Amino acid sequence: MRKFLILEVLFALRSLIKLKIFNEFIQIDRPKHLSKSKIYTLINQLIITEKYIAILNQKLDKFKGRWTFL
Repeated sequence: MRKFLILEVLFALRSLIKLKIFNEFIQIDRPKHLSKSKIYTLINQLIITEKYIAILNQKLDKFKGRWTFL
């Protein structure tokens, strides 16, 4: 059961990261020379945003459980 939950969380994280990267691609001013550092920055911004939302909703434990795999 725990293994299924971990796989489900990893799938959700992967989807969030993909959505954030795709969001960058569809901007009017398309990014040029997208580097690893730019992708890492996008992921870090996503984590910060998710943590902020978790704190507002008082669901920090759920956030920690979701993002401990990175």
